[in-house]
Amino acid sequence: MATLQVMKKESRRLVAVELASDHGGVAHRRDLRARGVDRHDVRIEVDGGRWRADGLHTVEVLEVTREPVADLWRAVWESGPGAVLDGAAGLVAQGMTGFTPASIDVSLPRSATVRLVDGVTPHQRRKLERCLRAGVPRVVPEWATIHAAQWAVSDRQAALLVCLPVQQRLVPPSRLLDTGGVCSGHPAETSSAT
Repeated sequence: MATLQVMKKESRRLVAVELASDHGGVAHRRDLRARGVDRHDVRIEVDGGRWRADGLHTVEVLEVTREPVADLWRAVWESGPGAVLDGAAGLVAQGMTGFTPASIDVSLPRSATVRLVDGVTPHQRRKLERCLRAGVPRVVPEWATIHAAQWAVSDRQAALLVCLPVQQRLVPPSRLLDTGGVCSGHPAETSSAT
């Protein structure tokens, strides 16, 4: 019996380390369940100090070094169904350097139930633009650039958030101009931030 428990513990550890390594040090409870790690197993590891619950869906595996991308995964997983990174956070996930957002912007469908998460600013939208699903789910860079500029705290910051993705070749200028011509004013959204 003791040997079986040791084998289960080692198997659970290997699954968690593999999942967390793919997400910057965190794993989604759904993914753990799909690999045979149930809520009781999670509780055992959290109580043992090897993992840490980091929200309703997110588990930090302390054996894996936490990377900044873990905060982006957590923002998407914890904010509500259909959440995707948007604005400056979406651009950072795309590879933009030279800017650190004060808050992680996520967009969600208007019909989604939004959960408020520390450090995350949710935006409920009538229509989500095209999204990329490889890596952290995010709005395509041209729309993320437009939204980042619209949500900027100053004109100077808005200019920076347009220049950086273009200079770093994340968004071709022609595609940004085409996208900018489609939108008028602010995006159709409501901010759920308090």
